[in-house]
Amino acid sequence: MKHKEKKKKKRGNALGIWFFTLFFRVAGLNGAYFLLYLVAFYYLLFDLQSLQFAKVYLTKRFKDLNFFSIKVKSYLLFVQLGKQLIDRYVSLIKPGFFDFELKGADSFSLMCNDSQGFILLTSHVGSWQTAMQGFKDIKKEVYLLKLGEENLSLKDKLKVDPDSAKIKSISPKQFLGGIVEVINVLKKGAIVSMMGDRSYGADCLDVDFFNGEASFPYSAFHIAAVEKCKIVVLTCAKVSSRKYLLNLENSITVEYQGRKNKKEQLRKYLRQYTNILENFLEEYPYQCFIFDNIWKDDKL
Repeated sequence: MKHKEKKKKKRGNALGIWFFTLFFRVAGLNGAYFLLYLVAFYYLLFDLQSLQFAKVYLTKRFKDLNFFSIKVKSYLLFVQLGKQLIDRYVSLIKPGFFDFELKGADSFSLMCNDSQGFILLTSHVGSWQTAMQGFKDIKKEVYLLKLGEENLSLKDKLKVDPDSAKIKSISPKQFLGGIVEVINVLKKGAIVSMMGDRSYGADCLDVDFFNGEASFPYSAFHIAAVEKCKIVVLTCAKVSSRKYLLNLENSITVEYQGRKNKKEQLRKYLRQYTNILENFLEEYPYQCFIFDNIWKDDKL
């Protein structure tokens, strides 16, 4: 199915980002977090769209919620999102500021040393942007299939769209959604990072996710089957103020069994992916930043 995204307000402006930057430089990370607690409360009171999206996820993730508990959990969700945006900025101006514990590093290193390209599937859970800082030192080139940040304040101040010698971007706005270029760089042995949980207008399949039918794009899985390359599912959890747990041990091998019903065959692989997301969010429930209604049975 085609998933039509609801237009979202741009959040964050140059003045607000300047205040966070000032607090960090004067009072350190905890100082920036202190300001965040106040800003998150503002969003809790006035950002109705974010509250609607948060409510959809929270009512799927938790049981027996009431008006008060939804507000509390929405606030915790906004705080976690804000912390990881701040961390994203700090990791750029102070490399090495955060500690990373790696899971699956040995197998991932072997894949990086191999001539075969592969897909790195990222999600709006945890902080994949902060995790990407570590990919500048690997041997393979990395390409991000992603839309550019439309909020110029975030783009300029937080440097959310960096291109470097090792990390480049592929725009999904080009011919066939950038798939041709994705296939070409995979054939050259590169890593292609793709979002697995937001469609951006691409075709989707409905799979079970937290006991509801949710729509997820399947193009990464189709490409992996055609090109016979692996998918590595990246998750990156913030586990303390200065520590992240980067998990690269979850991989998916996609294969078509015959030529019939190829789209339907991909459903079981998508379910493997949503299982990984569910396991992550069972442990870190306030690090889900999809902020889109992907469930079919909920209307905003």
